[in-house]
Amino acid sequence: SNSSDQVWCNIRVGNENILCGCVYRPGSLGRECLEEVTANINKAKTAHNNKQITGILICGDLNLPAIEWTDEKIPIISTSNTEAEQFVESLESNFLHQHVYKATFQHDDDIPGNTLDLIITELDSRIFTIEHLPLLGDIRHGHRPLRFDYTFSGKQQAAEFHSDSLLYRKANYEIIIS
Repeated sequence: SNSSDQVWCNIRVGNENILCGCVYRPGSLGRECLEEVTANINKAKTAHNNKQITGILICGDLNLPAIEWTDEKIPIISTSNTEAEQFVESLESNFLHQHVYKATFQHDDDIPGNTLDLIITELDSRIFTIEHLPLLGDIRHGHRPLRFDYTFSGKQQAAEFHSDSLLYRKANYEIIIS
């Protein structure tokens, strides 16, 4: 197939409606495949601008090794690479934030490679505490999975449970009296 793999869904929590996209773009595929990804990113931002959704969360392996994501949040394109330039332009023109700045792909023993796996949101404050997990795959060629915390904005209503009836028959009296 000459296309990316993408799954998009809405996640509703309280008054939030987050559009969540999971994307895999094979590195061997070129411009058309990336255009498909950026077209969906543009659609997501349009939906956000039109208040159809309250947030955007895009995660995945976009296979853009020509982009070096720096801690200063300024992407550096290492070589003249039209695909990388197109992707960075799409994020910037849509005012989206990319949050991963450490390598997520490793080529050799303990030598960090590229940041191929990205987390993208509409607000910089949505993501915190990104953790790079142990290598998945061969030590000479594998990805580091990411674990991160996502924060919801606005008022969240906590679900409460309250009951005045006590269920004495379910108590473990042996533990209680010992």
